[in-house]
Amino acid sequence: MRSLTAWRCYRRVEMAALHITEYVTNISTAILPDAIRTEINYALSPRQIAAVHWVVIVINAFTRVAICSRIPVPDRSEFLHARGLSSLYNCRAAAR
Repeated sequence: MRSLTAWRCYRRVEMAALHITEYVTNISTAILPDAIRTEINYALSPRQIAAVHWVVIVINAFTRVAICSRIPVPDRSEFLHARGLSSLYNCRAAAR
């Protein structure tokens, strides 16, 4: 979370999801302090907490499969162009 430049601007629900994401992604070394766990339980229902866990687990699994199989990641402009969305990339590039 420290690498997200605007993390203080996130809503409580988003912060809770980010805490879960960080914990699940780094589960072998991460510690979830009781204060953070309390914040998560305040911001999200048990069903939402479970949903965030599952989304993070699935994304992490796909990432690990892609890394292990050395699947090349296309350049963003190539990815969008192949889907007929190249104008979207041009708008974002111009906004920078």
